[in-house]
Amino acid sequence: MTGQSVSAMEGIWVDASSDLPSDLSDRNLAYMSARQRYLTGGPSDLADCQSIVIGAFTDEVAADPGLLSAFAARFADTADVSVLLWADDADPDQAADQLTAALEAAGAHAALDLDLVLADPSNEQVGASVDAVLSRRKPAGAFHSPAHFDETRLGEMADLIARRAAVIADHTAAG
Repeated sequence: MTGQSVSAMEGIWVDASSDLPSDLSDRNLAYMSARQRYLTGGPSDLADCQSIVIGAFTDEVAADPGLLSAFAARFADTADVSVLLWADDADPDQAADQLTAALEAAGAHAALDLDLVLADPSNEQVGASVDAVLSRRKPAGAFHSPAHFDETRLGEMADLIARRAAVIADHTAAG
């Protein structure tokens, strides 16, 4: 790809003679637009979320409440952080009920005190809009870009959250 003009790159345009962007190009533009907030230091613009957003998979934390409990033990007093719960193809309300039941059954009451927000399943840019992901899963799909942290790497996540908070504060002060 070195030295190749973007006009000749396959997938960027509808066809070689067109100046219309392809669906792939449109998706990439939407993704980068969502990442722009992160790259420039702006706070989250996701509805109902605090300025820093940590993504989590509802099915994963329901299956193992210890993951969210460990996060809660470390970050319960961090007021500017939301946990955005992604239910994938499941009904978000049903997934939230299952998660709540799992957390209560595990005695993970501190996790219930976190700022938990259900992701809008129609928002295709959710993965690009989170600052990090709380998960043991390998980065993939919509959540391939943000850093992934499990309960053994919460110290690193704390460093990321502190850096993001400082950048957001600078951005807000300059804005």
